[in-house]
Amino acid sequence: MIIFKRVSYKNLKAVGNSPVVIDLNKANTTLITGSNGAGKSTLISALSFGLFGQDLVLNKSGIINTINLKQTEVVVEFSIDKKEYKIIRGIKPTIFKIFENNKLLNEYASSRDYQKILETQILKMDIRAFSQVITVGGRNYTPFMKLKSVDRREFIEDLLDIRVFSSMSTILKDKVKTLKEELRGNDDTLKTIKEQVTLQKSFVDKLTAEKSVSVNKIDESIRGFNADNENLTKQVDAILLLEECIGRKYSGINADDEMVALLKFERAATNTELNAALKRKKFFIEESHCPTCSQDIAHHHKSDILDNIGKNILQVEAELTRLHDNIKTVEGMVEDRLNLTNEIAKHQTEVRKLQSKIQINNHLITSALVQIEDLNKDTTSIDVEKEKLKEFAKKYVAASESRKKLLDDRQYNDLLQECLADTGIKSKIIKQYIPAINRSVNEYLEKFNLFISYHLDENFNESVKSRHRDTFTYENFSDGQKARIDLALMLSWRDIARSRNAVNTNLAIFDESDAALDAEGAALMLEIFSKFKNTNVFLISHKSDQLADKVDTILEFEIQNNFSQLKIA
Repeated sequence: MIIFKRVSYKNLKAVGNSPVVIDLNKANTTLITGSNGAGKSTLISALSFGLFGQDLVLNKSGIINTINLKQTEVVVEFSIDKKEYKIIRGIKPTIFKIFENNKLLNEYASSRDYQKILETQILKMDIRAFSQVITVGGRNYTPFMKLKSVDRREFIEDLLDIRVFSSMSTILKDKVKTLKEELRGNDDTLKTIKEQVTLQKSFVDKLTAEKSVSVNKIDESIRGFNADNENLTKQVDAILLLEECIGRKYSGINADDEMVALLKFERAATNTELNAALKRKKFFIEESHCPTCSQDIAHHHKSDILDNIGKNILQVEAELTRLHDNIKTVEGMVEDRLNLTNEIAKHQTEVRKLQSKIQINNHLITSALVQIEDLNKDTTSIDVEKEKLKEFAKKYVAASESRKKLLDDRQYNDLLQECLADTGIKSKIIKQYIPAINRSVNEYLEKFNLFISYHLDENFNESVKSRHRDTFTYENFSDGQKARIDLALMLSWRDIARSRNAVNTNLAIFDESDAALDAEGAALMLEIFSKFKNTNVFLISHKSDQLADKVDTILEFEIQNNFSQLKIA
């Protein structure tokens, strides 16, 4: 049994930095009251966040105090058997610690794994069970009657502690998936081996047939290759002869690009000399005074100079003509040499192609000779290949036997899946408890003076009949009647959970559960609560004037300086 002892919380919703501390195991019945918005229902949010890391409605950012915006922290203390537990959980900074007998449990790398340990190994309860068995009412509460069929099933499976079968089913599904993959792999293996057997048999048949092939036919192909090689050799010889002639022409050409460059350099120098002479001639034609001494140049002296310059110009122009002709001649020889080089390269490429064909023919001749040699030998190679064929056959048999085992395993797993399905073992267990659930609900309905017949079937669909056997739905009832039905269901869940030792706890919180109840319903509810054993009931209600004298303890919340806090009596 889980004995909740204490919860403290700060910076949670309207609660500020001053922690609210509530003793959860102090009195049989406790009334939590206060004005609207004073923080009466924050107790449920504190427990929900502390135990499960989430509020029943709001996300994490929605439960942080909107003024302080940080250091939200909840501490929940409880015991199970002889072990004392403390859960500390916070936001900004993020905190999640579990203490067992004042010793910190190993913190897992993933907070999700840490939470899983808390829910499955310690509390043995998830947030859905918490919202149906421990808390009832309030805007965070979804009555069982409004849950979808799948959510009803999961809740009752948790309640009856049979979710293990769902976990086993999930594990089995993974195993079945692996088995299917192994079967597919086995099929592929069988297909591959079968193809290998077919190919190997064809190869053995081919070897046997080749034994009877005529050696003369192979000789004939060899003679064909030899004749082709002889023709190719003649073509190679002819090309080599032509290449030799071209080579002689090539060696007779004594010119290259360097020679052309030297001639062009010499022509450029001569051109420069000619330009200088022409410039000098122009000067003496146009000028009569020496530019250095400013004296007149004698006519006869100028005439002699111009005659010498003219002779020099004629000599230089003749030299330029000679150089120009030489350059053209040498460039022509270089071009001829390049053409011969290209022609030689072309012939060499053709020779390589012909020699490659000869090499291929020689390889084919060698292969043909090997075939003749093999044909003349005994059947050893055929016997070896037949042994390989036998090995493939053995592998095929082994793979077939493995397939048979996999098929047997699949049949066994299919049977297990059928047992673990919703219609299998779980259905049988649920079927046994449905009458007890219905009986318990109807007993509580009678205690609430609601004389109807409530029936939940194995698919978790309800039918409700009046005393006169008229059939109703949940929505046909008034809000007060719905509240009585919800309370009857919640109390039945607690009884079933306690009997199964699934969710057995001292704590029950009713958030405005009396809001829709009339005076009679509220009185009946308190009468039922007064008979609870080992249970601490917390009533969150604004009807303090009607309930104050009917409870053991009262906790009143108020708002001071914009923060929710417990009012000190």
